[in-house]
Amino acid sequence: MRKTNQDNGIEKKRHLTANTTSDNHQEYSIRLKIGIFGHYGNQNLGDESIIKAAINNFTCLEPKISIRSYSLNPQDSQDRHKVPAFPIRYLAPKKADHNTSGNYPNESDLPKNQVNKNKVSLGNKLVGFLNNTPLLKKIVKIPIHIYTLSKEIIQEICFCCSSYKNAKDLHLLVVAGSNQFLDNFGGPWGFPYTLFKWAIIAKLAGSKLAFASVGAGPLDSSLSKFFVKTALFFSDYTSVRDHQSKMLLKSIGFKRKSTVFPDIAHSLTFKKTQMYPHASLLPVVGINPMPVYDRRYWCHTDDSKYSDYISKLAIFVELLLRKNHKVFLFNTMPKDLLVIEDIICILKKKSLPDNLLKSNLSVEKSH
Repeated sequence: MRKTNQDNGIEKKRHLTANTTSDNHQEYSIRLKIGIFGHYGNQNLGDESIIKAAINNFTCLEPKISIRSYSLNPQDSQDRHKVPAFPIRYLAPKKADHNTSGNYPNESDLPKNQVNKNKVSLGNKLVGFLNNTPLLKKIVKIPIHIYTLSKEIIQEICFCCSSYKNAKDLHLLVVAGSNQFLDNFGGPWGFPYTLFKWAIIAKLAGSKLAFASVGAGPLDSSLSKFFVKTALFFSDYTSVRDHQSKMLLKSIGFKRKSTVFPDIAHSLTFKKTQMYPHASLLPVVGINPMPVYDRRYWCHTDDSKYSDYISKLAIFVELLLRKNHKVFLFNTMPKDLLVIEDIICILKKKSLPDNLLKSNLSVEKSH
């Protein structure tokens, strides 16, 4: 069988780690280097459990494996999973605080009567003039847009070059689980472009590329479909987490073999702990409210639907409390806490005995 250039590249990586034993037999001590990739790092515990499960599964197969994470928030991923982590998108450097000494305060730090009033009034006049001259305002914006776009393109090229160097020693890049084939959050230049970009980076770096139990949908933009289809074209292995995802990928033109496997998070194992002793034998109910249609987070907002959603959840919690069940509301991402607060506000307006709310209802904050 003829080897491809990519296979030759992987063999070369393996030979670099080969050791020669005393009896002249070559013993390969291959330390596989795996990258686990995802749009993670947003304190979404469902997504973080996927990375945790993937790390556990790989280390069970090969304890000496080298794993690194690629996420939206590499610092969070590194702290949470104890592996080296790198960004999947360009991250603007944090602005330094130039007022550390206290000797040179900014204008915002000065009392109002010390601010240069002439400078402020001149700026206000200029803005007012541009606002009253729409054509001139558009003309002024053209060079600003050109400069901004040029700067972003240069930053992206530099980021891709540094990412390529980082991925050159990887044997395998795994796009792990979750619903990453979508464009309702961020449009085509969000998830689809990022997957497209990293698929090309992986292939140029000589790494194998796998999409493992990834969810799909919605994909509405033609550009999104092109990005996803092209990324999948470069894959060496593809599986999706449900039949609907497989059908969606097929509908955008992906004809190669793919299998259906449950989300990787389902393989996560936990140590058995002793059940919390309750005086009552009634089941304890845990509820994770989500910010569905909530304008503070959701991509498609609908105040009426959100109101109906939290009202029905509040009715359900009230029913459980009145039947003396223990109920705890918990979050799997920070925005869930806002929904929990809304539900508790509704419950407080109901004619529930105070002892039920205090003793039977609790909130578990996770991070």
